[in-house]
This record gives sequence, structure tokens and C-alpha cells, in this order.
Amino acid sequence: MLETKCCIYIPHFYLRINISIHQPCFQENPPIKVICNRNVIKPILAERLSHYTQLCERVMNLDKSIRFAGVISDRGRLVAGGMREGVKPLEKEKDDEVLFMELALRVRMRREFDRQLGPVNFAMASRRRAITMSFRLNNNILYVAAEPDADYCTLPRIILDLIKQLTQK
Repeated sequence: MLETKCCIYIPHFYLRINISIHQPCFQENPPIKVICNRNVIKPILAERLSHYTQLCERVMNLDKSIRFAGVISDRGRLVAGGMREGVKPLEKEKDDEVLFMELALRVRMRREFDRQLGPVNFAMASRRRAITMSFRLNNNILYVAAEPDADYCTLPRIILDLIKQLTQK
């Protein structure tokens, strides 16, 4: 029996586990036995998801000009949050998927310079129809979109303070 370590992606959570392969690896579909404890994983995922949902709600409550607050995984998937009720999206749902994946890629690319310049506190883009901001949450991203007339000088600092406040609990 061959035992090896690997990483498996479970939405919102990376898990290092041991895998036992009971037949030689040169076979086309070797049977793999995964050893993990689901009773440990589920509470961690639920707690993190609850934390992210609370963060998105608190961000939405900061300012009426905020259209969207969501946590995006490092794979570009929406984990928690979403559009403010009653607000019409500016893009199609399919475009959201591409936007989130592109955002995740940009955040990963910015990490290349963390050693030289320090980690990115937030990134912001001002567009004709919206202001967008992204904030790093460990391996995930808090993505916030606001109306173009939102106060882009103070809003990011308030959100950073909120993130700091909630992560210290």
C-alpha cells in the first residue's frame, strides 16, 4: 500500500489529508481511500460561512450607496453575501462569474510583491457606473461595489476597520 499526502479543495476550505492507494499507481483508476473526519470539517465551514455572512451584512449597513458586498474564494466563487435587496445588477450573472475569477487572479498576482512592498490593504477602481473595492481576507476576498458618488476616501478605511474589528473577535 502506498500512502501519500495531498490537498483537496472543499468549497471555502483547503484540507491536507492522507490518501491510501491500495493498488499500484500505474493502473488507470486505482481505488483511493480518503481518511478524514467530516464532524470536524462541517463546523469549521459553518463557522467561517457565518462569519463571512455577518461581515457582508455589516458592510452593507455601513452606507446606503453600497450595492454589493460578497466574499469571493481564491478560486473566484461567491462564498457569502451578494447584492443589496431592490438594487438592479449592472452586469449579467454569467459576467459575475468571470469578474470574480478575474478578481481572484488579480489578488493572487498582487501577492508577488508582498515581500518587497508589504501586503495590499485594499484595491479600488473608480468606474463611470460604480466604485469597486477588494480587501484580502486570508485566502479569500471581500468584494464591495458602491454607487459612483460614494465617498471613496473614507469608505475603504471604514471597511478596513470593520474587518480588523471582526477578525479580532
